Amino acid sequence: MSNYKKLYVMKFLKFLCLILTSQLILNCSHEGEPEITSEELNSPNTPLLQRSTTQATGLIVYYPEGTTEAEKQIIRQEHDVETYKKCECADPRLERWGFSEGVDLNQKKIAVGTGDGDDDEDLNGDFDFITKLENMGASFSVDGGLQDALSMQVSTNDGPTIAVIDSGIAATYVSFTQPFLYNNSSENPNCKEEDYFGWDFVDNDNNPHDEYGHGTLVSEIIHTNLVSAGIDHQIMPIRAFDADGQGDMFNILCALRYAQQKEDVAIINMSLGTYHWHELLKMFLKGDEFPSKLVVTSAGNDSIDTDIEPHYPSSYAFDAILSVASSAIETPINQISLSNFSNYGSQSVDIAAPGEQYLFYGSNIHTYVEGTSFSAAFASYCAARVYSHGQLPSITKQMVINETIYNQNLNMIKHSSTLMP
Repeated sequence: MSNYKKLYVMKFLKFLCLILTSQLILNCSHEGEPEITSEELNSPNTPLLQRSTTQATGLIVYYPEGTTEAEKQIIRQEHDVETYKKCECADPRLERWGFSEGVDLNQKKIAVGTGDGDDDEDLNGDFDFITKLENMGASFSVDGGLQDALSMQVSTNDGPTIAVIDSGIAATYVSFTQPFLYNNSSENPNCKEEDYFGWDFVDNDNNPHDEYGHGTLVSEIIHTNLVSAGIDHQIMPIRAFDADGQGDMFNILCALRYAQQKEDVAIINMSLGTYHWHELLKMFLKGDEFPSKLVVTSAGNDSIDTDIEPHYPSSYAFDAILSVASSAIETPINQISLSNFSNYGSQSVDIAAPGEQYLFYGSNIHTYVEGTSFSAAFASYCAARVYSHGQLPSITKQMVINETIYNQNLNMIKHSSTLMP
């Protein structure tokens, strides 16, 4: 009997056991790690934030190493998959499954597995769902052909490369006056066309043009501060959010795997988040078997204690993750406080950074926006400023923390400190 037949006999027996003990399964989880099922997403016992922002829309699966396309097709048939989407240009092991209307996604997830990543012979999986970026307060429409973006590509990559997983980039945005986009000189066999400086996982093409504005402003904060500091750098925009600022977890995971596989990337900015624990997101960020970069991530904007109501990826306690809240800074210096919208947590949030009064140019007006997304962007700038080639993510993280200023008003976050503008 082939290894795969043996595997699926074991899988079938495991599935029967899980069905017979479903009540036990639904009430168990990894130690300290809440398992949120598709039923629990809308449970009255689930906090309102999870019920209002998270709804399972399908399954994301991660195939064992070396699974062939023919084997994948057999697996899809065995799980009654109706539609599937591949993670083009990033990781051929990652795939999104869709099912017929009315199918119990919870049972499908049980059949697939928990996605703990401990056994490469297992098919791992978790729910797909939609998450949303901050409201930008203005419509956004900037011309953005591929040639416009290529004109802003650096000739050589000098200094750190910062990957920005977001809504993309509008290369002709008013603040971009000199080349700043990453120059990809290596071929990617997984891409259907050349990925010159990043990738669009929403439209699956090589022009990650921003139609929402969030990613452009995040990139602008990183870029303009590094220019002012005289630091060579380049931005790699990776689009995972659409024109409405919505993105599904599958595209976010594809974007993360894309950034992790780029050797030049030193820092990954993830100004995004969800209150839904996700096993695959955890597995990819843990760094045990995946390339480790410093991931700078926003703590969230719901004024809650994320020690109690975790926010991901910012609440994953890994050495290579820097979780950033928003600080409100006024003169004199003792007028530092946590922004009233910012999440906080004495264990789950590392530091704060300025997150208010960022100027954003919409289609016809300009406005000021706020959010921990922009605090994370400022922290990514600081990380790039202190980064040296080959430096471990944990070292870069500690160097950023060392740059902060202590203030007793920030005692609800881990280091009670903030970066200063």
